[in-house]
Amino acid sequence: MRPGESFVSMPVRSLQTMLRVISKAENRTMNVVPDGIYGRQTAAAVSSYQREHGIPVTGVTDQATWDHIVRKYGNAVTNIGKAQGIEVILNPNRSFCSGDSGPWIGLAQSMLETIQKQFGMDGTVCHSGCMDPETCGCVEAFQKLNDLPPTGKIDRKTWKHLSLIFSLAANCARTG
Repeated sequence: MRPGESFVSMPVRSLQTMLRVISKAENRTMNVVPDGIYGRQTAAAVSSYQREHGIPVTGVTDQATWDHIVRKYGNAVTNIGKAQGIEVILNPNRSFCSGDSGPWIGLAQSMLETIQKQFGMDGTVCHSGCMDPETCGCVEAFQKLNDLPPTGKIDRKTWKHLSLIFSLAANCARTG
């Protein structure tokens, strides 16, 4: 799978690559090699695609067929392979303490809840997006369990531990 900008000035190769990705996502086998040549294999693959998706079968990639393939490709790319992870990096001196609010705190509350459910950690978290007393108490309990200074604040070190333990808890929940 190539990023979109790789397809510029290579429409046939782009078409072939998109058809292969779509066929993989739909658990089908497609005999088209992304070689940039619109030969018999590509025409047959386009005809097959048109037939399977209710488009008039011509073997020619007109605008309607191209647009349909592009839409299907966008969906197919997200359905194959691993989901994209996110990396949240706090500035070195950034921390969240009582009264703070924002999306990072809501994310931390979700991670704490998953950890609580999986590992039976004490405390109650409500998804308020605010560092309320309950959230601060859960953060402090988490810090104690991980040999971190029990401040009830989410600093960079606490965030790193929270992220690592969350990954473990989420994977255990998924396979458990």
